[in-house]
Amino acid sequence: MLLSLGVSAIGQNETAIGEWRMHLPYTSSNSVAVSVEKVYSSTGFSVMSFERSDGSLRRLDKVNGLSDIGIDFIKYSKDDGVLFIAYSNSNIDLLFDNNVVVNVSELRNPLILGDKRITDAHFINNVAYITTGIELLLYDLNELEFISNFPLGSKGEEIKLNSVSDDGSYIYVASEEGIKRTLINDPNIADFSTWEWLDYASHKISRDNIDFIDGFKGEIFCSIDDTIKHFDGSNWNFLLYDSGFDIISLNPLEDMLYIVQHQVDGSEFIDHRFIGVDSMLQPQYQKVSGLSRPVGIDESNGVMWIADKFSGLKRFDSNALTTIQLSGPGSTGSFRLNSYENRILVASGGVEETFINNFNQSGLFEYDGISWKKYAQIYPEELKYFYDVLDAEIDPIDESVYFCSFLSGIAHVKDGQIELIDTASGIQTSVGDPSRVKISGLDFDSQGNLWASNFNATDPFLGIDRVGNIYQFATKGKARNFKTLMVDRYDQIWAAPRGDGDGIVILDYENTIDDPFDDQTVHLTKSSGLGDMPNAVVNCMVEDKTGSVWIGTEQGIGIFDCPAFIFEDGGCEPRRVIVERDGFNAFLFETENVRTIAVDGANRKWVGTTNGAWLISESGEEELLQFNTDNSPLPSNNVLSITINDVTGEVFIGTELGVASYKSDATVGGETHENVTVFPNPVSPDYIGPIAIRGLVDEAFVKITDVSGSLIYETPANGGQAIWNGSNLSGERAKSGIYMVFSSNSDGSEKFVAKILLLN
Repeated sequence: MLLSLGVSAIGQNETAIGEWRMHLPYTSSNSVAVSVEKVYSSTGFSVMSFERSDGSLRRLDKVNGLSDIGIDFIKYSKDDGVLFIAYSNSNIDLLFDNNVVVNVSELRNPLILGDKRITDAHFINNVAYITTGIELLLYDLNELEFISNFPLGSKGEEIKLNSVSDDGSYIYVASEEGIKRTLINDPNIADFSTWEWLDYASHKISRDNIDFIDGFKGEIFCSIDDTIKHFDGSNWNFLLYDSGFDIISLNPLEDMLYIVQHQVDGSEFIDHRFIGVDSMLQPQYQKVSGLSRPVGIDESNGVMWIADKFSGLKRFDSNALTTIQLSGPGSTGSFRLNSYENRILVASGGVEETFINNFNQSGLFEYDGISWKKYAQIYPEELKYFYDVLDAEIDPIDESVYFCSFLSGIAHVKDGQIELIDTASGIQTSVGDPSRVKISGLDFDSQGNLWASNFNATDPFLGIDRVGNIYQFATKGKARNFKTLMVDRYDQIWAAPRGDGDGIVILDYENTIDDPFDDQTVHLTKSSGLGDMPNAVVNCMVEDKTGSVWIGTEQGIGIFDCPAFIFEDGGCEPRRVIVERDGFNAFLFETENVRTIAVDGANRKWVGTTNGAWLISESGEEELLQFNTDNSPLPSNNVLSITINDVTGEVFIGTELGVASYKSDATVGGETHENVTVFPNPVSPDYIGPIAIRGLVDEAFVKITDVSGSLIYETPANGGQAIWNGSNLSGERAKSGIYMVFSSNSDGSEKFVAKILLLN
């Protein structure tokens, strides 16, 4: 497959309706490659390119041409002008200097069995030599096709191949059984018997696992554990041996072979160093201060470019070390997403399925539409042990930030100051685990009280009033291992427990947080008469714009249309939407594990499951959109959380492999027209996408006319946003000119007029 790569420039923050953006971390680099004009750094999730002439940065990901996520390594062939991108699932992208991307996906064929993971690539005479866990493959970079593939075991069987290189005459392959070689121009290269084993008897090297092999100035070097050997054409000789130092990579640069080493004590990393080997085979030891854990090096014009596992791409020039980095979240973690106006919060922690701690230190990330803030970096000492951040909320009154840990309570950041709310503040610890305060969910009520689910506490409903007083409420014999929490418009607190009959426990505190004698709770389960929910395991809860509460379970969705009557004698049980699937009636998402539900400005529902994301109509009866990894840039089909920027309509989808966002056609409408904008405006001749008019009064009706008053188009708004496709009532592209936009609410009390310049 050939695609033209549309690289995205930094600072291009406004996206059109229907466009995607990836929000991936750039604080890590697993490999670096230098071309004539660019420096490429692989983060493991995407590629960042640095333009050496002007210092500009670009993101290369699934949105703008790459085919996948999960990059093992990158390599650049100067002779072929191509960047080789190897993915962990055996997929390959070839990015040529003219920005054309060729996807090579044959290895992903499920009929090809065995360890197909790509371990190395090397380029000779317009051919890519690719090693995998089972065989060597030859790919023609001119014809864009595989020439041959074959195993290299002693009897033609499959063995793991680790690395490949050449010395100008021979091709060398390092494997789990030693090193093999054959002439580059061998006409029978695919015949394993023509390949020569280099063994101890003939060449002074054992038939053991060889990690890396690489060529430098016509010489061949290999690494075995903590040893480097050099081949003189007849025998392999010891070059260096460093006990306690793991060899991470061999990097042939312009004038020196650089070896990256990590000093270790068992599994513990201690330090790093570089060893440069020149043409005289004299090792030169070097340490670059300021690096965290370097893994690879490339060079151009005397400048070293270093891939660092924990701090991204580094430039080392004249003893000065510079970080080259795009703004992004600190990790791919996206356990729960929330939003407030233009601010997106990503709680990046997580727990095991059994709700055992992961001890994830990534913390909380915040996105303002331009750049990302990482709270763990801002408050490193205060949040040093604030593991497994599971939720975050912005206070609607003072716009400060609260986020919670499944180990250490709640953090509150206001005016640049951070406060920890934990056992010292009076919060109950987990029963049987008195050193831990496990908070799994947060939400605010209409009075500005913060509510939290205090997992496995004696009284698991936790409330904090506006002055910081803490109140805890019991479930009165009901489940207390709360996974998540939500407050409805009646200030009833909904919590989904893990175990103990599952279902939902609801607290009504009668709007008197300081009075413990008027509270009541109810436990709704799967049993008829006690809740009658689709499934006992509830993953998420959300209130829509009509006040109905939608719950996502392991077997679909239930809808409570009468939450105000939960505590009345008749109670309130959820209904299930019946939809048509393949000619048969079925309950909505009954075969899906629904992990998250979000409500957009038009009261439509975005639903995330373990099989992707859906947009369904307000009632749930119509499927409007469906996204998965095959038809969209979603990093993974396992969707964990969804939130929506109600100002712009951008939908943020958190998956197990990171966050992607999609520009939807609905925003939240206001009581009046406010900050009405048209995007794009003017509309250029080459633009054929939707034209968005946002900032409208809720449920506005929009008419578009030419300057003479002739009606060109009309449509109801989706919440606070209307969409025009640039065509007239006959479906033809409107002529160049100025067009008037007239928007009003249903009774005409709220009106607004805007202009659009359309060019053809």
